[in-house]
Amino acid sequence: MKKSLLLIILGLVVLIGGCEENFNPIGEYRKEYTMNCLLAENKSVQYLTITQTYPVNEDGSAMVPKDNFVRDAVIRMWVEDSVYFFRDTIVARSTQVSGRSDSISYYYLPGFTPQRGKSYEIDAVFTYGSRMNSTINMPRGVTIQMLPVPRTLPVKYQDSWSFSWTSDEAGQLFVPSLKLEYYVKQNGSWNIHYKNMPTAIVKSNGKDEYVYALPSKNGSVVMQKAALDKLMNDIRAETVEAKDIYIERVILEVLVCDKNLSSFYLSTVMKADDFSINLEALDFDNINGGLGLYGGYTYQKSGFLFEWDYLQQFGFAYQIL
Repeated sequence: MKKSLLLIILGLVVLIGGCEENFNPIGEYRKEYTMNCLLAENKSVQYLTITQTYPVNEDGSAMVPKDNFVRDAVIRMWVEDSVYFFRDTIVARSTQVSGRSDSISYYYLPGFTPQRGKSYEIDAVFTYGSRMNSTINMPRGVTIQMLPVPRTLPVKYQDSWSFSWTSDEAGQLFVPSLKLEYYVKQNGSWNIHYKNMPTAIVKSNGKDEYVYALPSKNGSVVMQKAALDKLMNDIRAETVEAKDIYIERVILEVLVCDKNLSSFYLSTVMKADDFSINLEALDFDNINGGLGLYGGYTYQKSGFLFEWDYLQQFGFAYQIL
């Protein structure tokens, strides 16, 4: 799914930053460098990687090195009159990969959270004098609402309703997700749980399957009541007593991507392996002096409650006792 692909991209760029370019095997190999960094409003630590590209064999297979991370770069970020310096570190790889290093290296900036609407310039200088740089503007955020206007679910006499958001910036990609927050009584204690919420149901091989919200340039997600009903019945079936379930609320989360991350995603992206992105098929990069992606996203969420008349029909608890 497109949403899964974007989450893979975010994880790769932010956590391990393994971004390489597989050059045309017919042409001559030209050493290049890639810099990847995503500024995340919902994180207090920002991550960046710089890697060196590698050539391919005559049969087109990649000559993947054990470690192609570029170390000892001086990386600075400017915002208004302030400057911040990234540090480098190394951590053990959680899953060993054949032919790859047992560790993962990256640069990081602790104790820093970007702000909406501000400009951030990043500059990397290598020990041999070359440099890479880029500038982004963080998104200004969105305004979330529910249509029809009531903020309680389900909307009476409606088979569907929409969660929507508005932005004064054009060309943005939105990554929405819906989560159900609820409590289950276990051994006398109420424990919180979260479950991804579907927006619709489709038939597949004669069985009902959930459909979930996908990344889109559209500022809304439509939920069908049939999907909500099935989810409630599935949750009730997971517990011996329905009265041991307390439904709290629906949480709508929206990642708002800046124009660079939006363009990156909307380009043709092909994943070469679990630790790289094939840039040969990619029509977008925004790094001066090299390749890669420098982007950012904001994070917003809003909660929506339920009508008790609706929850009562499933036998759920009225309150936590």
